Amino acid sequence: DRCVDVLAEGFDLAIRGGEMVDSSLIARRLAPLRAVLCASPLYFSEHGEPKTPDDIVKHNCIAYSYSRSGDNWHFQSANGDVVVSVKSRIRVNSGDAIRQIVLQGQGLAILPTFLVGQDLLDGTLKKTLCEYPIKEAGLFALYHHNRHLSAKVRVFVDFLAKRYGKKPYWDHEI
Repeated sequence: DRCVDVLAEGFDLAIRGGEMVDSSLIARRLAPLRAVLCASPLYFSEHGEPKTPDDIVKHNCIAYSYSRSGDNWHFQSANGDVVVSVKSRIRVNSGDAIRQIVLQGQGLAILPTFLVGQDLLDGTLKKTLCEYPIKEAGLFALYHHNRHLSAKVRVFVDFLAKRYGKKPYWDHEI
């Protein structure tokens, strides 16, 4: 994973997930981006499941190194936001690599449902702390506001928005 500089590197378009910060780029929301706290059944059988967000600090946490929140994991509750400072045993710059580490029973992680949706359905991964959801983010198409958007790029962005929409296919069953 790498966050490209759309302008400096001459890209027509970038697809990014998360919360968009102020930018000189136009951001068109393509779909919601949901994430879950999950681990393998093997991990939970060996280490137990956290009952509250505060219990996470006792677990092997696998972190995404490009996360804007760093070692702070954010959850929502009926009483407001809950932030837990974790000590990440492993930090990785690839969501796919984190998924593989979690599948191997090495810890728990916050992962987007587009990566782990099928694993959750298959039972190879299990969600936990469902009563403390992760704040929903978005999947965005980013492009320069001063550059003429070619017909090909515009059609592609329209296709992505229609294909993923309000409830993308990776979230239908979970």
